[in-house]
Amino acid sequence: MFPLSAGLIGWLTLPGFRMPSKRSLFAIFGAYALVSVVGANSAEAQLAPGPLLDASAQLGAIEIDGVLDEPEWERGHVFTGFTQREPVEGEPAEHDTEVRVLLGDGAIWIAARMWDSEPDRIEARLTRRDTEGEHDEFAVMFDPDLDGLTGYAFAVNAANVQRDVYFFEDDKEDGAWDAVWASGVRIDAQGWTAELRIPLSQIRYEASADPQPWGVNFYRRRVSSNEETHYALVSGLRRGNVSQWTRMNNVLVPNSARRLELLPYVVSSVHRGASVPGDPFFDGTDGDARVGLDLSYGLGAAFTLDATINPDFGQVEADPAVINLSAFETFFEERRPFFVEDARVFDFGLSAGGRLLYSRRVGRAPQGGVPSGTLFTDRPTNATILGAAKLTGRTTNGLSIGALAAVTGSEHGAALYTGGTRDDFLVEPRSEFGAASVVKDFRGGASQLGILGTAMRRDLPSDGLFDWLPSSAFNGGVRFNHQWADRAWAVFGYLAGSYVRGDQAAITRIQRSSVHYFQRPDATRFALDPTATSISGRDWRLTLEKRNGEHWTGSVWAAEVTKGFEVNDLGYSTRTEVLDGGAAVSYREIRPGSVFRNYNIGVRSIRNWSHEALDDEVGSMGV
Repeated sequence: MFPLSAGLIGWLTLPGFRMPSKRSLFAIFGAYALVSVVGANSAEAQLAPGPLLDASAQLGAIEIDGVLDEPEWERGHVFTGFTQREPVEGEPAEHDTEVRVLLGDGAIWIAARMWDSEPDRIEARLTRRDTEGEHDEFAVMFDPDLDGLTGYAFAVNAANVQRDVYFFEDDKEDGAWDAVWASGVRIDAQGWTAELRIPLSQIRYEASADPQPWGVNFYRRRVSSNEETHYALVSGLRRGNVSQWTRMNNVLVPNSARRLELLPYVVSSVHRGASVPGDPFFDGTDGDARVGLDLSYGLGAAFTLDATINPDFGQVEADPAVINLSAFETFFEERRPFFVEDARVFDFGLSAGGRLLYSRRVGRAPQGGVPSGTLFTDRPTNATILGAAKLTGRTTNGLSIGALAAVTGSEHGAALYTGGTRDDFLVEPRSEFGAASVVKDFRGGASQLGILGTAMRRDLPSDGLFDWLPSSAFNGGVRFNHQWADRAWAVFGYLAGSYVRGDQAAITRIQRSSVHYFQRPDATRFALDPTATSISGRDWRLTLEKRNGEHWTGSVWAAEVTKGFEVNDLGYSTRTEVLDGGAAVSYREIRPGSVFRNYNIGVRSIRNWSHEALDDEVGSMGV
């Protein structure tokens, strides 16, 4: 089972163009072809290549209403014989599923019949879009690049609530990804049915004049018996998801779908409350209005150019309320559409939940305070993003590329001083941000090498009032993942570095922050340097892991964060300098027994030391 979550967005879609609307209307012209799938999980189970899947021929009219009465479905290839993952992995499905697949009219068409002997127990719950819950569900998944790492899932429940997700790095999921597609469901005496129409413009693929294979899988969940079934079994004994899918052969997509998307937004707010006599900035009622635009344009079928003007946190769902009693800032997920779309190419995780790139630094809340001697003030809540652009995509040879640039304007507040004068004051200087990422897949996705670099520059005023902020910051890192023995064993890790420049006040502020505490009295390997104008450091981790096995799995790792590692101007990290090491081993049983349905017993040992722990070791060696 895969969790899916994303924002709720309505769209109007035309060929190569889409704008917001309450319903999704599709008009794409093309043709149909039959879909042939190769294999379940073994060479013995492979099917014949099947007929050509030409996406440019014409297909008869199909109404997406959940009623499988169109004659076109008789031509579709039938897939049945699903396998349980739950409750007993590997057993045939107690309630089988029959799927018919067509390709044509610039879209993929799916018809699914979920047989059910107890249709009155079908859970058809109406929820928000992209919400995972206790309801019967059907999903189809595609891996157009056949890399075993990236893919798309389109799920619909028995109440016709849609969910979609983007898979990356085999088993990681981006629930914030949204696509535009149509679906219809119907419950009857034999169970329930679903029809899906997925435009090819919603997925990334490589157009070719020659037939090509795609990865594919189907999934069903039946709540009343807690049964989870797959066409190609995604085993709980193996790490990964996309790598366990089967193949869809002979797919011919000769042309790239045109992709042009515009998402304008308008946000207004009104604040009413008690006014304070003499306050010129609030008389009891305050209003605000903001506008912005996101644009996305497809460069072929594999690359996308995104641009935005004035994206705002107010255009999306509000952050949850948090009471933070720690010494570190709270991490909030990114929600703005421009930064969410195709963002996984920039994903570079660090230890303890850190990230080398944290896009919410762009357009953050102003960091400047209120001048002394003020009676009343008015200051903005966020820095305005004057503009941003992003290029992302993936080539046929497994090279993923991403580039991002953004500029935020200088932000000013207004103040009424004790002498009766009014004046503006700076709360955030103009800033420029950039990031570039390259990720290369090897050995059919079994190995991967990625590089990410980020840069930030602030236009600090010459009066010195903002010298406590760094003038520039640079972060970079390389990460790798190598799997062997049918992906049962893996070694992976990363090496990241940081370099920050600024006035002495800025670097001293960083040294004294809760992430570093250079001033602590027990430190023997570093000390606060009030004259420093730069700071640098590194963070690395190396892990050896046994990922797959019927019973035994485990891992061993080592890591280090040095004293000057600082990425919080464009990344996110709360980890102080540390030496880290540990090991873990676990035993699991997934087949039901006389007492337990399944169980997993694990032992883990984690050791963290400050670098001062090396003092005794060095002294004992006479150094």
